[in-house]
Amino acid sequence: MAANLARVRGDTLGAIALSQRLEELFPQSSEARTARLSLGVLYLQQGKPALSLEQFRTYRTPGGGVSTPEALWGEAEALHQLGRASEERAALDELLRGYPQSAYSAAAQKRLAAPP
Repeated sequence: MAANLARVRGDTLGAIALSQRLEELFPQSSEARTARLSLGVLYLQQGKPALSLEQFRTYRTPGGGVSTPEALWGEAEALHQLGRASEERAALDELLRGYPQSAYSAAAQKRLAAPP
């Protein structure tokens, strides 16, 4: 995928543009679904948590996918950056309930244990 190559080369804006174009042209494709996760991460890195949150939530509906734990973690991170603590905790709780063995569960437990 060209967007991934752009991201690897450090061309964040190019990666975003290519991923957005993919979503526009083929919104129901599995590639566009995967691009939503990448866009969510790229938007977080750019300090755009509201855009990031939209991408992660769109990925999760309908039916989610194999990277749902990653999307939930990204959603929690975006909510954290937005200062929406109760929604962040709900996303982390959902992550732990639905995917207790995921790579994100230890970090989710740690964040939930931290004082608000």
